[in-house]
Amino acid sequence: MDDKIAQFSSVTGASTKEARRYLTKYKRLDQALDAYYNDPSVARNTASTSKLNALFDKYKDPDSDDITVNGTIQLCEDLGVDPEDVVLLAVAYELKSPAMGQWTRKGWTEGWKALG
Repeated sequence: MDDKIAQFSSVTGASTKEARRYLTKYKRLDQALDAYYNDPSVARNTASTSKLNALFDKYKDPDSDDITVNGTIQLCEDLGVDPEDVVLLAVAYELKSPAMGQWTRKGWTEGWKALG
């Protein structure tokens, strides 16, 4: 649970208390994140570039400047999302993915900031 709380907080910038509340209610990380971002009562700050970069670095291929297929699969596993889920096509579009399962740092940070 602590790992999921840390992931939730790193993605959202939410406090550990708030992360625990959402994860206790929704059980799965992907569902908790979805609920958080769809909750109109949550006052959000703009996306943090340093947090987005830290998250990018977590999944980045050590031999490349991008997140590649292996990092994308790990991201999907961490979020509890099937890598073949069609929703990833929408995410790929918004983050300006140059190829399936590949993400550039610029597309990643600018895309997530644009999505809020």
